[in-house]
Amino acid sequence: MGLAQQTALVTAAFEEHAERAALLADERPAVRAPLLFAAALYRAQAAVARRLLRLHAERPLTGLVAEDAPRVVAELAALWDAAAAGPAPLAEAARARAAEPLESGAGRLVTTFAEGGGDDWLSRAALRPWLSALSISGVQPRHPPELSVEGDPPGSPAGMSGGVGPAAPPKRKVLPILDASSVGGVVLAAHGKLVAEGGRCPFCAGKPWVASRRTLPESDGATRFLHCALCGGEWRVNRIRCSWCGEEHPAKLPHYQVDATQVVATQVDVTQADAAQAAARREATAQGQGGDAAGPASGARLEGCETCGRYTKSIDRSTDMRRVPEVDDVATLGLDLWAEEQGMTRGEPGLLGL
Repeated sequence: MGLAQQTALVTAAFEEHAERAALLADERPAVRAPLLFAAALYRAQAAVARRLLRLHAERPLTGLVAEDAPRVVAELAALWDAAAAGPAPLAEAARARAAEPLESGAGRLVTTFAEGGGDDWLSRAALRPWLSALSISGVQPRHPPELSVEGDPPGSPAGMSGGVGPAAPPKRKVLPILDASSVGGVVLAAHGKLVAEGGRCPFCAGKPWVASRRTLPESDGATRFLHCALCGGEWRVNRIRCSWCGEEHPAKLPHYQVDATQVVATQVDVTQADAAQAAARREATAQGQGGDAAGPASGARLEGCETCGRYTKSIDRSTDMRRVPEVDDVATLGLDLWAEEQGMTRGEPGLLGL
């Protein structure tokens, strides 16, 4: 595949997201500002990805984050400009990042990639064009031979509470890289078990920031996918499993939805009746027998876990394939506000770091 075709494909992928964000901004005034910001961000990421593809044609990217990060940071001006036009905290951070030494910015990218995501919103956004350029070029992203990572695999004692008290805090540990035969030939560090169990992206080992459901020809009911916070890829997963702690008991995996005609960004219409009905719905919805559990306008619901207290937002594409999960996630921020009021924690922040 030539450079021109690669550039066109990358641009089209980001533009699809930008157009969806712009469309939703017109339809949902309450979240117009964050959606327009998202559209501008996607177009800036496309510009960076195109530049990285040209650099790759001149001197190939290696896929090793420590080696590629300085080259990536040097091409992020468009991204910093887009972020500087956003909300005040992001704008201030973006201006600071644009002025910091290249080595510092590269180190931030290495850390965020090693963790598979996290709270460094700007580094996560900066990694997306690099991973897109690697993917379209057929280059696998690689971690260094040894990597310090947070947390334990799903099902491990420190990663689950067993339903009694809160989960134990994550431990810091050094784990070796997997060889190239592991996880479908993708060279990943330390996250092999998480990838194999569906909790991490099989391409870059990124964390999932949103889920989706859609009907496949060979499937009985909606199939569940997770979407990567780093590269934007998706992978198929078990419908009855917490993405964060591995809980598989349906009674501990409630779904929450909005039973209203429109999602409001600052307030979610979740009544006491809805809460009472949720308990009765859990078994059916967790097994895919409860029909569309999402709100009629947004197609969004929260997939909770009573064991670890975390949740993932899920976007229903079985009724509308125009929905782009990570974009429609931004359009339904009210659900996240409601979840925060209930004491729930989002497993991985969404596009805007929320």
